[in-house]
Amino acid sequence: MEITDTLDVVHMMSMARSGETMLVKLFNAHSQVLISHNLFAGETAESNRLFGLLKEYPDRVIPRGHSYLSHLDVYGKQVLFLKQGVWEHRTPFSGFVLLRNPMAIYSSLKRYDKPRDEAHLRQLWTELMVPRFVRWSNDIDPTLAAQMTEARSPVEMFCRFHKRRFEILERIENPVFRYEDVCRDPRTKLTEICAGMGLGFEERMLEAHTAYPDSYIGHGTNDLSKAISTDSLDLWKSTLPQDEIDFIFDALGDFIGRYYPDLGA
Repeated sequence: MEITDTLDVVHMMSMARSGETMLVKLFNAHSQVLISHNLFAGETAESNRLFGLLKEYPDRVIPRGHSYLSHLDVYGKQVLFLKQGVWEHRTPFSGFVLLRNPMAIYSSLKRYDKPRDEAHLRQLWTELMVPRFVRWSNDIDPTLAAQMTEARSPVEMFCRFHKRRFEILERIENPVFRYEDVCRDPRTKLTEICAGMGLGFEERMLEAHTAYPDSYIGHGTNDLSKAISTDSLDLWKSTLPQDEIDFIFDALGDFIGRYYPDLGA
């Protein structure tokens, strides 16, 4: 690829707890990709400033000499990789969509703050998760924030958020990839994602985890030293009660039928 005076701004549109950090880690290992934010546990003032710019940035390329990139080594890079996790870009963007089984996302959200039991979960959800959903909602659709506080249960709040988050799939033409498929066949899926970004697949992406010490915790409490694995794909089956599984199937049936028809088999 010819190195130009600009970097391509590539979005990965997804949702919290969808395997985003794993994808960011994999692309951080690509020699021509520059990660903007949300790989490590903390953010610097410079990365936060860049993120604030990119959230509102209308163009699909950015000058490699832009002052907001001065803290990064842009030499040899061609893509600026942006995680569009819990906000909605207002203009068309280049990139792809990362989906994950909504049952698995919800299960991960429930476990995120490490509740001791169901009562503690509801306390943590009220004190920590509700404010998160409200904050995320304001960056997607301000009218959604009111729906968050009106929800009668955590699972209802999650479904309302998920449904609105992925309404955009009806309006955009970006390719869609499932996290589960990346975990099961990483070489094939990463090759496809790279091709859409105008990049060639690099073997080093599959070994991205080896760049970190054992149990190195990154963004979202994710262990960056962990290799690509299918271990967590079905964890939701043993952690979610049947009534919540049924609620998600009922509330998100159209989405599940379109992207996860195998779940209803």
